[in-house]
Amino acid sequence: MKLIKENTFGFETLYETLQYSPAVKSKSSRTASMLNTSNTDRGNLLEKYSHAFQNLASLERQIKKFSTIDEVMGLFANSLKRVLTVKDVNIFYFDESGSKLTPVAKTDMPSSTYFVNTANKAGILDWIFESARPTVVPEFDNFKSTGAKLSYLIIPIAEGKKKKGVLAVLTPQPAFVVNSIEDQLIELMLSLVFAKIEVLHKKEEIQNAYNELQVYQSKLSNDFKLSAIGELTTGILEDILSPLQVILSYTDFLSKEDNKVDEKVLTTIKSQVKKVEDVVGRLVKFASLEDGKFKLQPCSINKLIKEYHKVISTSLKNDNYECILDFEEDVPSILSSPNYIYQLLTNLFGLIKSSKTGGGILIQTKYVNEKVLVKVITTDHNPLLSKSTTNEKEDINLKIVKNLMRKHEGNVQTDSSPKSGSVVVLSFPLKRTIRA
Repeated sequence: MKLIKENTFGFETLYETLQYSPAVKSKSSRTASMLNTSNTDRGNLLEKYSHAFQNLASLERQIKKFSTIDEVMGLFANSLKRVLTVKDVNIFYFDESGSKLTPVAKTDMPSSTYFVNTANKAGILDWIFESARPTVVPEFDNFKSTGAKLSYLIIPIAEGKKKKGVLAVLTPQPAFVVNSIEDQLIELMLSLVFAKIEVLHKKEEIQNAYNELQVYQSKLSNDFKLSAIGELTTGILEDILSPLQVILSYTDFLSKEDNKVDEKVLTTIKSQVKKVEDVVGRLVKFASLEDGKFKLQPCSINKLIKEYHKVISTSLKNDNYECILDFEEDVPSILSSPNYIYQLLTNLFGLIKSSKTGGGILIQTKYVNEKVLVKVITTDHNPLLSKSTTNEKEDINLKIVKNLMRKHEGNVQTDSSPKSGSVVVLSFPLKRTIRA
């Protein structure tokens, strides 16, 4: 056997190549390089954790100061920008049917709402909820052969087995590492933000319930007053009608027995008595409606407004209001109750007359796009009808009007300014939801 001694290659022992052994002293540049890289990585990792902790602590500290969802989402977006490259971020909640998602905060990018709803219809969100993991989905509109420039990071939000919504983050990052520091940080931040949003939603529901309670209490009180007035009116009107019959009887007696009585005087007396009878008849008819039940039936809005106008015309004149009716002919009937319409008009005129300045009132009806519109225009400037009025400052009459319009599945639009006066538009849809 022949031994070749020219081989001069040297190799380090396994013990010397261990990176984390404190007893090892570097004998080559390679080992020193590996040790330096390890220390750098550990330093970067500690820096990452420190940055993540500071970001999370800052979010938890500041989120307590905000009282609106828009403010909370703004803070959340700023915090996410310290973790990811973010172009848009929003949380979307499912509706009761689970078929539609709506953003919890105002957004300048309606394309995000379109994207998550399209993904929901396509079954992508169902797959994400089944996996229960953050998923990157390319943006549909910008997807090309070379890939998508932007993608959505979708994180499912659920309470137990119930789907609540999703977090959608529009980002240029094409991938996202699950269980990374960034993933865990975003999960923690989302849990803080979601809890805050739920608290704000509960407060809003409680406030709405309280407002509804006030409306129903006021309506109950108003209904009681109207019912009491109806009962009182019936007795008073009977007391008025009896003397009128006596006056008419004596007038007829005088016209037959005493030729010296001027016929014009007798005619004037009879005509005035006739006017009183007509007014009493309208009041009796209006008061009798309060005794009936609120049964839904086809109602002619033009006819009901005319009848109501006849009842309150004298009151309007006494308050220096001139009321003009401008009705479109052949307006379709709406599904309602005369009591509901009279209640609407009562509260609406109560709101108009609250300014007590007098002026002109124009009532118009129109049929447009499967809806019957009632438009009330006044020369008065009523600040309570301004678009800038907050819910807390709403007049109780306006709250009752809005509540009654919700029963008709309609809506109310109001506006007022010192130059143009005030306008109220009641919209009654002809197509109503079928209820079991």
